[in-house]
Amino acid sequence: MVTLVREVADTVDLVSRTIQNARQIAAAFKDARGYLTKRYPGANADLAGLLTEMRLTLVGLAKVSDVITGFQFTVSGAGRDLEPARFNNLVIERKHLLSELRNSISSLKGSSGKMNDYATALTEHSGRPA
Repeated sequence: MVTLVREVADTVDLVSRTIQNARQIAAAFKDARGYLTKRYPGANADLAGLLTEMRLTLVGLAKVSDVITGFQFTVSGAGRDLEPARFNNLVIERKHLLSELRNSISSLKGSSGKMNDYATALTEHSGRPA
């Protein structure tokens, strides 16, 4: 049972780090905006479109992962054996959220086709081959 709790805790940690990494990527893109405006003024619309699609994906990931990321496991002591049941209760309580998210999956993610189109256009603006 401890192994199961540890695996779920590790998964929650991975999701949390993924969200943090996404925030760092978004900050880097913000810094890059000034550079692009100066060097490649025609790229702004494509960059804005790409970032919009990425934002949709990251917000969707955050909404989906929020169903479990707030859970804090006790991995030692008397409460440890109660953690799987407590986690199960949390998931059951939030099951309606999972259903809502599943039904709106298309609005929770960016279009990979659009992202590819924007990335291709940005590459063309740079003068480099795709």
